[in-house]
Amino acid sequence: MKSVLDVRTEGRYLTILFCDMIDSTLHQFNMDPEQFSALLGAYRKIVFEQVNRHRGHVARVIGDGILAYFGWPRATGRDAEMAVVCALEIGRELARHSKADPNLQYLAARMGIETGWVLVGDIGPLEQIEHNGVVGRAPNIAARLQHLAGRNGVVAGETTLSLLPDWFQTEVADTTGIKLPMPIRAAHIRGMIDKVAPLARLQPSQSSPLIGREAERERLIEAWRIATSGAGQVVLVSGEPGVGKSRLVGAFLESLPLDSYRCLALFCTQQSIEEAFYPLVAPLRRALDLTLDASHDEISAGATKLARWIGHDADAEGVALAALLGVPVPAGIPTAEIRRNTFSMLNSWIADQAANRPLVLVVDDFQWADPSFASFIEQLAAHAGTMRLLLLITHRADHIVEWAEQVGATRHHLGPLPPEEAAKLAGTVLEGISADDAAMIATRADGIPLFVEEFARASRDSGHRPEQLPAAISQLLAARLDSLGPTRHLAQLAAVIGDETSVSMLAQIAGMSDEECLEHADLLLTRGVMTRRILSDGTLVSFRHVLLREAAYQALPTAHRARLHGMVAEHLRNSNLQMEVTAPAVLGWHLERAGRPTEAADLFRRASATELTTGAFAEAEAHARRAVRLLEKLTDNADIKGHYSALSLLGEALIATRGEGSTEVRTTYERAAHLALQARAMNDLPPLVRGLCASYQVRGPLARARKLSDFLLRLSKRIGDDALIADAERRLGWCLVCRGSFTAAGELLEQSVKRASTSGVSTSSSAKIDARVRALANLAILSALRESDEEICERTRRLVTAIEECQRPLAIAYGYGCAAIASMIVGDIHATYDFAAKATQAATEHGLVYWSTMAQILSSWAETRLGSQEHGLASLLQGLALYRKTESLVLLPLALIMLSDAEAESGSLDRAIAALDEGDRIVDSIGAQAFRSLLLVARSKVLYRAGKFSEAQDALELAHREATAIGAVAVVRRTSTVSQLLEGKARQAAYCGASAATALSAARTSLEKPLK
Repeated sequence: MKSVLDVRTEGRYLTILFCDMIDSTLHQFNMDPEQFSALLGAYRKIVFEQVNRHRGHVARVIGDGILAYFGWPRATGRDAEMAVVCALEIGRELARHSKADPNLQYLAARMGIETGWVLVGDIGPLEQIEHNGVVGRAPNIAARLQHLAGRNGVVAGETTLSLLPDWFQTEVADTTGIKLPMPIRAAHIRGMIDKVAPLARLQPSQSSPLIGREAERERLIEAWRIATSGAGQVVLVSGEPGVGKSRLVGAFLESLPLDSYRCLALFCTQQSIEEAFYPLVAPLRRALDLTLDASHDEISAGATKLARWIGHDADAEGVALAALLGVPVPAGIPTAEIRRNTFSMLNSWIADQAANRPLVLVVDDFQWADPSFASFIEQLAAHAGTMRLLLLITHRADHIVEWAEQVGATRHHLGPLPPEEAAKLAGTVLEGISADDAAMIATRADGIPLFVEEFARASRDSGHRPEQLPAAISQLLAARLDSLGPTRHLAQLAAVIGDETSVSMLAQIAGMSDEECLEHADLLLTRGVMTRRILSDGTLVSFRHVLLREAAYQALPTAHRARLHGMVAEHLRNSNLQMEVTAPAVLGWHLERAGRPTEAADLFRRASATELTTGAFAEAEAHARRAVRLLEKLTDNADIKGHYSALSLLGEALIATRGEGSTEVRTTYERAAHLALQARAMNDLPPLVRGLCASYQVRGPLARARKLSDFLLRLSKRIGDDALIADAERRLGWCLVCRGSFTAAGELLEQSVKRASTSGVSTSSSAKIDARVRALANLAILSALRESDEEICERTRRLVTAIEECQRPLAIAYGYGCAAIASMIVGDIHATYDFAAKATQAATEHGLVYWSTMAQILSSWAETRLGSQEHGLASLLQGLALYRKTESLVLLPLALIMLSDAEAESGSLDRAIAALDEGDRIVDSIGAQAFRSLLLVARSKVLYRAGKFSEAQDALELAHREATAIGAVAVVRRTSTVSQLLEGKARQAAYCGASAATALSAARTSLEKPLK
């Protein structure tokens, strides 16, 4: 497949074996060249044979140093294990040859092994290219670890050790003398645990309970119960790699009483697929009690003894069994006879074991069975029904066992775990993991148990890079992709394009015909790598698992990956001229990875601005952050306007998602304003100054907010944009309300309403401005502080009408939230509850944290006054805690007044006073004098409840003076009502004037209309 898909290098998770002959320099001085050449040749022959046999690749030979890769050019999924087994075999073979041949007595080597992420392929420029080269830490570590090994010994690094199953004998190695930039851990590999290995391979390397497979285990137990009665059973367990086939079998065996059965485990391996009867060799050697270096005579004697034991012809079938174990067949015996006797002997051996005690015969990874062994298992399955035998076969989902139906086999297919079970599994691997993190791991692992466990372990490893797949997963998926051959490159292109792509698009970018592309796509489908959807205008393909896409994507070298992203971006632009408008973020994603940050940032800004207009604030924040991150990396500040524009968009989104008081809101707008001033872009300053105003208005100090508002108003008038001026008047007006300058505040707010009602949308703002709703909302609160009951009612009606005409989520939540605050101030409990419910609806639908928390406080306070005291107080405290997280202060005194009222109602008078004390401190710190008199009125009520009538009266008189000083006429009226309460003349008028509550009840009727 010659196209843009061809790559010279690729990223792989490889296991590296470095093998070095011991004392080779000394031997060269002590031997003549021919002797040393023979020694070196024997050494290389042994190493090459074992590397090839274990599916490795000899990449480089430098004298007596040999570098081998496991996992490239084709991965097996168990590359670390293969490398270690290969090294042990090399050591045994070197020792055997040096003992058997005096001319090879000096034949010995040291071996080091390590695993890691590397770049492999053609390294370097064309004129100095290194074919099959490798760049990464693993080769260097492996080369140094071999110095620690003994004669024919093996030392493996910590990453390799983490990938090994439990049946290797290890001993910690002292690595203090290793010359590397960082400390590493390693171990000597002493061999395999021969007696435990057969069943140990069915258990996970790190114990974890069986989760989500209990029903399947019970079905295996039932099959076993039937088999023990003499009606043998054949059961096939299939599934994707890592889904837990072997783990299920292991859990089933664990559930059986140890003395009730015999188990024979046979393991098919990818490297032995061409070796006849390979899975039976090791079990037969154990049955005959043969050592690894047993002679042919010893093997023949053992085979003859076994043949006689089970009643067979020792001469004929004993010879066949010995031949299976490597003894040469005597001359004159036909091949067909040897094969017939081999099958007969093996069947009798299995039947004999099942006759003595019920037998579980496990055949693992049957998809890798050699043809001879596969034929034997087929024959055995056909006669299993006459024995006390459970023949339990595991295989991958894409492998077809054609004879299964003929022998009446039971099939069990294991699919991914449900999300809740996968999350539970993650929790067992990583103790103390949060529910959210466990759910995230379950989703990312796509429900595959092995992937869940590996992601959980990787998450606790501080050295693991989150963007890379864990080692075990990477090796397993690499093997899956390597099985595709050249079609793997098409899968990599699909991984670059995205989650789903059309075959037509793949063909065009790859430079091939649709027919050729469909041919390759069919292989992706049949191998289970991708799935297909057929639409009227073409065929779409997508990866079966998201991790397969990640594995294909990570294997691409960074430079080639960037080139492909650029080609995809250009294709999208050319095929859809509206792409920059309809899907700017998709195009920006490709351009970012293509190494074109300025273009990508511009598209992310467009995406953010679009999301802001639709109320998708979380998405707007994410897009703006990406734009900012990209532009911050430009060292020459080439797009300074784009930078501060992106910061402005980020600030707007943060106001919605975190509230104006957030520290990040303030710092974001400060950075943006600094850049705009640096660029002398005065016309671009208003939205940036507006963001700073918002921050200081809700967080304080209000004196700073007033100065910024004054500056914003002057700047807006200089620009001459009525919408900007209206917004600046509204902000300055609200600032003056909070500071207690009611007259000036009322004039500015009324002017803002008038100007906003006639002005259009600002052309200099990235988000639409609705100063009218906000100004009316501020006027409603001002009215509750200083106007008559009739005026309060009219203000509320006007505000509700304006909200109903508004389509902007933030303005709607703001308007209803202020209406609820005004109702709380005048004591209309029902109106407070209803307005707060409307504010909650608008805020929660769009993720507006500030107003959703304030609405919760208001509605919870109303609950406490309507009889739900316990629930209301708990909800109020929760809302207050959330409000504090927004770092906002300006409305906190009002929230504390509501808390004080609820605490006093529940009898907690000390806590009620403490809440008001905090409110007083906040008023002093930010300069919100408008709320001082309300705090004093609330204090007088608590003191009255406590029986401190004199102190209550003093607080009330002080409230009267404070309210009079700032013109809070309505508050002055209410102090008289509370005074009557203290005198015991009008207890039913507690907290608010009855006339005000009655007047506002009319405004509630408008709430019956649906929220837009």
